[in-house]
Amino acid sequence: MPRTRSLIAAIGLTATVLLSSACVEDTVNKALKNSGVSIDGSLPSGFPKELPTPTLHLETGVAAGSEFTLRYTSTDAGADTAAYETALKTAGYTISSNTNNLGDGTARGNVTFEAKGRYDVIVSTFHDPAYAGGNYMAVVVMARTS
Repeated sequence: MPRTRSLIAAIGLTATVLLSSACVEDTVNKALKNSGVSIDGSLPSGFPKELPTPTLHLETGVAAGSEFTLRYTSTDAGADTAAYETALKTAGYTISSNTNNLGDGTARGNVTFEAKGRYDVIVSTFHDPAYAGGNYMAVVVMARTS
């Protein structure tokens, strides 16, 4: 019987710790989101709804005034960048400053472009075979100044 009580107490303690941890995580995520940072896969508060976003997993998003920085997981640096470029063109953006340093894909490299429309968008997708996960896309969005 004492062993059963100890087991029940251990299970109860574990459940309490897990629930408390989830509550702390929710509180931290809410506080970060209120300060303009998103780590839960959602766009930061104030992000322009009319701006297309990549169809990739959003890791983090940061809002600083009228500027936003997003980091996505990319599966294929070249193809993911081309797909997002197409989405922006379809939305009426003009693409400029294309750079492709991917080479044959066996070494580090990146693909970048700028898009101008209602917002200025700078995109850079990185490929690094030595990095766990390999690829990520950074998207910087700024309100147009001219």
